[in-house]
Amino acid sequence: MRPLKLTVCIAVMMASATVAQDPNSRVGASLDASARKAWDEVRYDLMEIIERLHKHKDLPDASIWHPMRNDKASNQGRLNKLMNEALSHLKIAKLSEYRQTYAGQGAQIAVNQRLIGEHMDKMVAAPEKTGRVSGLWTWSREEHEKRIEELESEIVECKARQQDMIGDMKQEMARMGIDISHQQIADLLLAVSGDTFFDLSACFHNVKQLTNMVAELIRENEQYVENSRKYYGIYVSLVSLLCHAHERARADIKTTYLPEIKLIMDEAVKTRQRTQDLVERNSGDRNRLARLQQNLEAQDTVIKAGRSYTQHLEGQLVKLAQAETQLKRHQEIALNTYETVSLASSMLSVVKKSIEDLNTIQSMELPDMLPLETERIRSEFQIISKRLRGQ
Repeated sequence: MRPLKLTVCIAVMMASATVAQDPNSRVGASLDASARKAWDEVRYDLMEIIERLHKHKDLPDASIWHPMRNDKASNQGRLNKLMNEALSHLKIAKLSEYRQTYAGQGAQIAVNQRLIGEHMDKMVAAPEKTGRVSGLWTWSREEHEKRIEELESEIVECKARQQDMIGDMKQEMARMGIDISHQQIADLLLAVSGDTFFDLSACFHNVKQLTNMVAELIRENEQYVENSRKYYGIYVSLVSLLCHAHERARADIKTTYLPEIKLIMDEAVKTRQRTQDLVERNSGDRNRLARLQQNLEAQDTVIKAGRSYTQHLEGQLVKLAQAETQLKRHQEIALNTYETVSLASSMLSVVKKSIEDLNTIQSMELPDMLPLETERIRSEFQIISKRLRGQ
């Protein structure tokens, strides 16, 4: 990290000491474990972010004649790196732990289902009793059946734990001020739109808590304008991080998810055309025709799911863009205030108003209900999501 100015370091250390002191202290006492940990990880980055934001407009443009000087391009590159690192800490909350546990149970279910298939395949040629077959020790049919029952029982337990995690997530979302149903959470865990929503929810939660702490610090330092201004700079950095998080989320949808879904749909359309050609060539064979018709139905389901997924993500793009527009307005006003206002009371009023507005902005982002009309569509959504997540 680049060395910070002495006054910046002093302000950060003062804030850190205030938060770290007696747990009953008013400043920072309301921070939960995730926000406290986030503060510990990002506090110095937040101060470097506001320094770089403040001087960015006065830096020269990039030039091939001065490749080593600090210009807008190099400053923006450092800003992006700082923000990405800070966001990796801000999106960590209890919500993240519950999602990881849910995903882990899902992975175990997939493993068990694969093992069940293997045991069922081996049962076909399994002997009635355990023994050697062609010199190899082999399981009996009864042992395969017993193991399948055990694996199926484990799957039931995993699904029960997943439901528990959804319940815990619902409670955690309510604590964050988000009213969301059990079914909505279950559906969002299925899609990448849920990944985005839950990550942003955790960021909002931590940012709102840290913004409250900043307001307390400004209030307690109203007579020390320079200190108040440093704390206010932390708030500007936090709002800027939320803007950056939305930019990244929209970029992921536009440059990764939507193109990948189009690729999946294009593959399905080509496969369907080949299947249709086979149908025409085998119109006289009822058995083959029946199988080909089933294939056509499956391919139609993939195409329908792809279109629905695309529409769903496009809807999320609109919501993210609307939220980002609101956040950028806050960022512009916050940065302008940082550069011009010399009264701590003015800074405090901006921060207080922002806390209210962040709740409103966050409420705009809940994705629309997923169009999961049938289990087949739901299954295809899950398959597409795995591909989008690189699983």
